[in-house]
Amino acid sequence: MSTSKINFDPPEDVIDKLRKRLIKIDRPTFKKGGAREKTATRFWEAIEKDIDDYEQKIVQSTPFENTCYSNCSESCIRRFDKAFWAFSTTGFKKRKFISIYKVPVRLLSVLLLFLSGIFRVIRANQDGAASFYGTLINAINQLVVFGILMFDGDYIMTIPKIAGFCVALAIMYGIITNAGDSGLGL
Repeated sequence: MSTSKINFDPPEDVIDKLRKRLIKIDRPTFKKGGAREKTATRFWEAIEKDIDDYEQKIVQSTPFENTCYSNCSESCIRRFDKAFWAFSTTGFKKRKFISIYKVPVRLLSVLLLFLSGIFRVIRANQDGAASFYGTLINAINQLVVFGILMFDGDYIMTIPKIAGFCVALAIMYGIITNAGDSGLGL
């Protein structure tokens, strides 16, 4: 079994892109103190921090020694906590999913939660029963939040949303089977 060295230097195309970006004559100009200038500054600070993290983490021979994963194998950590494994071994931090629909969908989720709550309160004050439409809206909201979490890559956090959706379905089934002659109500 041969032990060959791995080259951890950046690829040439990355170096070329940085070199071209840094020596370009037609640099964009931003309004002094404007939002774009601040964002560009944060971008370069993030790049610098990423390089610092890489340089610090890549030389560590035992990256999990002083963590709660110290007794776990690297393959176990890599399988169950990919983000922590990637950061601890190379300083890599996954970028967040960016979309023009993310904030409106989150606002829709909050609106659905509020509407569901109103239906539930009204029905509980009417006759103490569970609200079918409030539960239906809650089930839809669970699916919306599930989608948001999936796009963000927060797979562990999707488990409660799946469970919440199943609970909402069970409640709706109970409301339908026990509705009788009075109907579903609100």
